[in-house]
Amino acid sequence: MRDKIKKMWLLTKVLLKGGMGKSKMKPKWKVLVGFLVCLWLIPVAGSIVAMVAGLYDGLASLGQEGLLLEIGMGSASFLVLFFGILYLLNLFYFDKDIENLLSLPFTPGQIIGAKFIVALVYEYVSVSFILLPVLGVFGIKARMGIWYYLYSILVFMTMPAIPLVMAGIIVMIVMRFTNIGKNKDILKIVGGIIGIIFAIGLNIGIQRFTGNMMDPSNLQQLIHQGNNSLLGKTMILFPQVKMSNLGLLYSSSFTGLLWILGFLAVAFLAYFIFLLLGEMIYFKGVVGLSESKAKRKIFTSEALQRQSIQRSVFYSCFWKEIRILLRTPVYFLNCIVMNILGPFFLLIPFFTAQEEGIFEESVKLAQNPNRMGMLLGIGFGIILFFAGTTGIASTALSREGQQIFVNKMLPIDYMTQIIAKVASAAFIGFWGVLILAGIGIILFRFSFIFIILFMFLGSIGLLFSAFLGILIDLYHPKLDWDNEQKAVKQNFNVFLHMLMIMVFAGITIFLSIIIRPSILYLILGIGLVYGCLTLLLWFWVKQISRKAFEKIEV
Repeated sequence: MRDKIKKMWLLTKVLLKGGMGKSKMKPKWKVLVGFLVCLWLIPVAGSIVAMVAGLYDGLASLGQEGLLLEIGMGSASFLVLFFGILYLLNLFYFDKDIENLLSLPFTPGQIIGAKFIVALVYEYVSVSFILLPVLGVFGIKARMGIWYYLYSILVFMTMPAIPLVMAGIIVMIVMRFTNIGKNKDILKIVGGIIGIIFAIGLNIGIQRFTGNMMDPSNLQQLIHQGNNSLLGKTMILFPQVKMSNLGLLYSSSFTGLLWILGFLAVAFLAYFIFLLLGEMIYFKGVVGLSESKAKRKIFTSEALQRQSIQRSVFYSCFWKEIRILLRTPVYFLNCIVMNILGPFFLLIPFFTAQEEGIFEESVKLAQNPNRMGMLLGIGFGIILFFAGTTGIASTALSREGQQIFVNKMLPIDYMTQIIAKVASAAFIGFWGVLILAGIGIILFRFSFIFIILFMFLGSIGLLFSAFLGILIDLYHPKLDWDNEQKAVKQNFNVFLHMLMIMVFAGITIFLSIIIRPSILYLILGIGLVYGCLTLLLWFWVKQISRKAFEKIEV
């Protein structure tokens, strides 16, 4: 047993070291990027802390301040469960290092155990934006003792493990039964989509079930009781949340210690079950994933003529990008699926809301002519946000990897290649715009003119986001990777692009809500501002494209 744990820990260290990659960014750029990140984090962290503090004051007035811990930990658990499914799919099955690991003297439990720990380390970054403010604000506001903060460290380190275990079990079961047949790439994509849809459905189902369990009269009675009587009533899917909350609330007594020990025992038991299940079914789902099916068909002269039709250079480069995004499972799931499913996430509050008439009120708001400009500005900000999260433009060069020397040798102008990558990012993003437009027409009954204006402004936003992403990737492409996962999921360019786009989207939405401009003024404002910014970025990219390509060394 000791040798198995030692080998798993050794593999974990190797995977963590390999996942970090080598950065060729100059020190001065590292300092600048670090400064910009800190500059962004300060107001974001301040606003989150202020919001959490206000929520604590409101709950404390009802004697339900402990509910703050439950909301924070439950939200973090849902976040880990949903995004963990997508991340573990890539990490367990789509990484190219799987083929090498299968030939080494590691058991299935050691492989998935090490990869699980790697995923857990990255999850700490995500949940820190939720858990750290909640734990910190509650500790200060409630004037908790030293044991509370010691237990908080244990809770923070352990809390993401259980929803990540749930995500891992879902992933292994799905891939166990989809890994059949010879179309492995298609089955990878199908398995990934099934896992994502399952996570969304589970989220909606649990929220509705929880809402139905909380009868309004019972809820009102519990609120009046005070003394944190609502604890454990809102997070049925994650029972460990209640255990950790009680451990923190009673941290000054022996009861709190028992709850924390129980919480840790549940986490370790869940991890043990996860490893045990992995030993039984992981290899059956992963073996053969690298195989592919060859189509054996007669290539007639007519087919050859169709395939050899002369097309423009731009057309060929553009469709090459689209085909790579569609055919590579990691790129498809991370860059395309989330762009398609993202608009549907906006509907989750309507499906899970328990208040009657909330949808009708939303439709009335959408039909208010005085709010059209505001809604159009909000919609533009949402398009910007989705465009910044796909990572298509900000990894356009990074996805080439060591093969980028081929792009440098081709007799094709560098700017043509770059514009083709920008166009592919905008093209994929426009499908999300069409889905949002369809939702607006069917559910909220927006007018046809409003939808046309929405798509027009959305196109400007997509181009702005694409040029900004390609500019970031031109300066610091991540070409040193051995699997597609690292090119898109462990690429700092994606985070930096998303961070900058979130700033622009947030400012646009904020000004639209505060000013509430008419449609005419909003179109003129967004069209001029973002149109000029896009034109500026185009000139910038044109100026540095040749120099950036010539500096690239592989």
